[in-house]
Amino acid sequence: MSEQKFNTLESFIATIDSIDEGERNDQLYRIGRKLRRNVGLHGADLLLYLHEVNSAKCSPPLEDDKVAPIAGSVDRSNVPIGSLRRSVDEYLATEISSFASIAGMKMMPPSHLTICRQKSRMPK
Repeated sequence: MSEQKFNTLESFIATIDSIDEGERNDQLYRIGRKLRRNVGLHGADLLLYLHEVNSAKCSPPLEDDKVAPIAGSVDRSNVPIGSLRRSVDEYLATEISSFASIAGMKMMPPSHLTICRQKSRMPK
């Protein structure tokens, strides 16, 4: 699997080699950690993409009920959630600031939105 950046998760999945029996659990776990760290997937989204990788790349695919525990293990790991979530937040903050300036409103800097979110414990 290449370490380059990808435009879509589908393009990332396309780079994964076929995963043979005996390697499926380990490889799905590693892929899940990479998706969590680099893309920010977790929870149901991570499970959905691991199911997709399982169907497309595992030979033979794991049974569906075997994929959920792998995604759960990735979610419980200490892998930090990736930069895509921060990128989305920064993009939205920039769009809100642009809209506010067009409307003639004063807006707090985007960094202030992150601090407010952390203080109020809102999910990212």
